[in-house]
Amino acid sequence: MRFLIRHWKGELSLTKSFWQNFIVAYFMLVMLLVGTAQVLRSDGETDTLQQLHFYVGDVVFSVWFIWALVGVSRSALKVLQDRNSTSIRKGFAILAVTCVVVVIVISAHDVRNLLF
Repeated sequence: MRFLIRHWKGELSLTKSFWQNFIVAYFMLVMLLVGTAQVLRSDGETDTLQQLHFYVGDVVFSVWFIWALVGVSRSALKVLQDRNSTSIRKGFAILAVTCVVVVIVISAHDVRNLLF
């Protein structure tokens, strides 16, 4: 639990926040959700169970997504505010914030397409 809170507050290194908690966790979560959906389909499970999987998966993904983006953003902002950070670290922080913004814009576009 402490790890989750430290990430949320931006207390983890930017490298760990971005690569481990955002990039690697994204692929693992997507593989888990897609894999369980495939198992449910191949086992001929009811539509109700498949819908439940979809909604639970959507909630889990959304909570993780917000947690990951906030943690990466806060970690990057701490690097940018630190006077002792090297130019390379600050450049990576700018790149991380840019990635967060791009992901938010793309996600907002996808949500808009789904809802309207």
